[in-house]
Amino acid sequence: MAASSVNRAINPTAVQVATGLYNTAPISASGKSVTFTTTVAEYLTKKSLTSLPLNGTAFYDLQFIFMITLDNGDTIIPLETRVRPSA
Repeated sequence: MAASSVNRAINPTAVQVATGLYNTAPISASGKSVTFTTTVAEYLTKKSLTSLPLNGTAFYDLQFIFMITLDNGDTIIPLETRVRPSA
């Protein structure tokens, strides 16, 4: 899984590398759903930030992109997921 520290383009190649990923451990799924949990503190640490980036008076969206590996070994990289922190 990869993450962007500023509201900028993040693309599928971001998760196809061996280093610099936000999370390298598999995230278990059950059936058709999965839950990924992180904290602002963890995000700041992993992105080497001291505070969330601001766009004027609002926070930038935090962007995550996942690579999903199916049981048969095929991989799917869906569109990015955006999280908008609130003050």
